[in-house]
Amino acid sequence: QRNRNAGPFLRPVDLVQLPDYESVLRAEGCSPICIQDIESKFANNQYHDHRGFVKDVRKMFLNAHVYNPERDPVHKMAEEFSEEFERKWTKIRNWLRNRKQEERLMKSVDKVCVSKEFPDDR
Repeated sequence: QRNRNAGPFLRPVDLVQLPDYESVLRAEGCSPICIQDIESKFANNQYHDHRGFVKDVRKMFLNAHVYNPERDPVHKMAEEFSEEFERKWTKIRNWLRNRKQEERLMKSVDKVCVSKEFPDDR
């Protein structure tokens, strides 16, 4: 499901329309990234865990804030899109934590069960 604010972030920035984009980002220690790049990284298994994915998404929003002044519509869209992403990511992160806790509990239960010797049912 696409966010209504996703439009400017779907594809790389058009450097013909914004020729200074990359130099402005580089001056601030940033580098370009868009949803297309993130999807490509997924397709090519370049994310080894969730941290790289989250870092890239946040970098995309940071780029929009670095390049666009506060009153610019793209800046505002990045703000709203980022807020939605963070809300959804918090839910996913909590789900992952709960799942890890469940897995640890099950491993503990398995260890206890395997380490016990049960008498034959005779």
